[in-house]
Amino acid sequence: MRGTALPRIACLALACLVLSSVGPVWGKNPEVEETKEGDKILVLPSEVEKFLSQEFPGYRIPKTSDFNPAMLEYFYSRLIGVHPAVAYGDFNGDKKRDYALILITGDTKWGPLVELIVLNGTRRSGEFDVFHLGELYAFKDDYLSFNDGKLYKGRLQKGGWYISWDPKKQTYNVVKS
Repeated sequence: MRGTALPRIACLALACLVLSSVGPVWGKNPEVEETKEGDKILVLPSEVEKFLSQEFPGYRIPKTSDFNPAMLEYFYSRLIGVHPAVAYGDFNGDKKRDYALILITGDTKWGPLVELIVLNGTRRSGEFDVFHLGELYAFKDDYLSFNDGKLYKGRLQKGGWYISWDPKKQTYNVVKS
C-alpha cells in the first residue's frame, strides 16, 4: 500500500500543475501596459483587437491621459477594473466572454466621437454580436465595471447606469441607477 501512494501523489501534483498552467477557459484577459511617457494603455486579446479593427476601422481605446485624473484615482483606488474603458465577463448568461467598451471611433470639430458598445461572444471564436448603446459626451469622468453579475457604466460623482441583458428582446436595457 505504501509503495503506491507516492506515485499517486506525484501524478496528482503533476495534473494540478498542468491544469493550473492552462489558464482561464475563456482565454487571455485585457491587460494594461505602461508607455514610456507613463500613460497606461489597454491591450485587448488579439481576437477582440482583430474584430474591432474590422468593425470600427481606425478606432482607438482612450488612454488614461484621456480621462479625468480624479476619476482615475477613484477607479484605481477601489480596484474597479483593469482600465476604465473596458469591462468583461458573461453579461447575458450564455457562457461566452462578452466585452463592454468605451471606444473613440472618430473625430469631430468638437472633439472625439466616443461610443459605448457591447460585444457579445458567439459560438465562433473571434466573432461577436455588436450592440451600440449610444454616444458618450464628455466621457472623461466615465468608467465601466462588471461585478457580482452586474454591468455598470459609472460616472464620477454623478451616478451611472446599469446595463442588463433582456433575454426576451435579445438586447440590452440601460437603466439609471
